[in-house]
Amino acid sequence: QFCVSLVSAATMITETKEDDVDPNKSFIYSTSPTQESIIIFNQFFWISIQVLFELAPEIFEMQLVGHLPNGSFYLAAVGLSKTFANIVIRSIAWGFTSALYTLLPQCIGANKYNLIAEYVQRSVLVTTFMCLLFSIPQLFAGH
Repeated sequence: QFCVSLVSAATMITETKEDDVDPNKSFIYSTSPTQESIIIFNQFFWISIQVLFELAPEIFEMQLVGHLPNGSFYLAAVGLSKTFANIVIRSIAWGFTSALYTLLPQCIGANKYNLIAEYVQRSVLVTTFMCLLFSIPQLFAGH
């Protein structure tokens, strides 16, 4: 999901020219506490929906596995595998993409919008390569 949104953002940024971007319209400014509250609620609502849809399958899986015969054994296996995947894949992917949170605002401040697409594309490529590299131990984890 994250890679798809990064690629689509990079595509949109690549298609816009530096002359077409108005820096004053890139950010949302609020003039009152009420308007600020509405802006924050709009972001909060959609982020909460995304997190709910992201976590719902995992909760459903744990509930389903817990009701199987000998469910405690399978529940422990699922928990251990999710922990292993979080350590080996997700934490590394988060680490490689977290640099974008410092690089992209600098590009926006310097009005170098073409660098945003380059940084996002490089981050997607490096993260994908590293995740594929670190997923090799997962293939042999059961042996």
